[in-house]
Amino acid sequence: MSVGKADQLGRLEEVKDIRAVWPDEARNFTTWLAKPENLSILGDAIGLALEEPKTEFMVGPYRADLVCRDDRDRRVIIENQLEKTDHRHLGQLLTYAVHINASTIVWIAKEFTDEHRATLEWLNQHTDDGVEFFAIEIQLWKIGDSRIAPRFNVTCKPNSWTRVAKPDAASGAAGAKHLRFWNLFNDRVANSSKPIRTLKPSTSHWTDVAVGLAGLHISLLNRWGRDSICQIVLSGPSKAEMYRLLSNSHRDLVAGVLAPFGEIAWREMPERKSAIIQVSRATPPDDESSWPAVIDWFQDTTNAILERLKPTLLVLRADVSLPTDVDVIETDDGGSDSERQARS
Repeated sequence: MSVGKADQLGRLEEVKDIRAVWPDEARNFTTWLAKPENLSILGDAIGLALEEPKTEFMVGPYRADLVCRDDRDRRVIIENQLEKTDHRHLGQLLTYAVHINASTIVWIAKEFTDEHRATLEWLNQHTDDGVEFFAIEIQLWKIGDSRIAPRFNVTCKPNSWTRVAKPDAASGAAGAKHLRFWNLFNDRVANSSKPIRTLKPSTSHWTDVAVGLAGLHISLLNRWGRDSICQIVLSGPSKAEMYRLLSNSHRDLVAGVLAPFGEIAWREMPERKSAIIQVSRATPPDDESSWPAVIDWFQDTTNAILERLKPTLLVLRADVSLPTDVDVIETDDGGSDSERQARS
């Protein structure tokens, strides 16, 4: 009698002795994590592409474990601790984040105390939009005599999916209208079969969607009285070459993906820090009864880009070489601001 496949399943076992694999945080774990193939595992866990890692990054008289940039060219700081969390590492993490103006703060530890996890949750609730805190427990697992595999277990993350933002007095009627739309948008996206990672709802007329590639993201805009727009935004040192490759060699592919959704515009903008390929929905989004249709259009367009264009973008991004004189971590923090200039 043949043995069924279910009878051949192994037992998943956790390897408790992390120090047996990484005896020293700085020399072993941080060095291991900084390798692209390992950094991508962390990136998958938190939903970001992490690139250009710099270990032992100088912050005044201190050294941050790991600093890199994400797919929106924002700074990410990673603090490692192969023990239970303590106040010293929390203080270091916040000190480094302030001094390098990090947008994403990742604390990796063997075990988080309830108090430290609650602290990061509080920070996610009360800090400005665009600043995100993650608590991640590093674990090791194996099946039988198999090789040991790492797992990044996210125990605290930004709550942009569930938090309903409220307008402030300074935002005015227009800001309140934007906020109502993005709260509805985030709520519908979170409950869809294909959720996409967006920013927290804000009083701005735009929001961003992560693609998972450094120097590239999607922006969604409502221009009241005019139209709604979905943009592929290229930024950073590879912006010009990425735009040239897409325009010269893949224009038909881009047209095939975007044309069903509206009018396409190619905007190279060499004088700015971003280049844009956009498609517009001509119907103004002013009537709130039309918002579900606008949201459907945003979702369908975004998913088409992610499913049909992202594979090509991945190949192009891997082939693009960065200028040798560019220190990516030290780039101007206003990169995303320059993109916003094109959103009017």
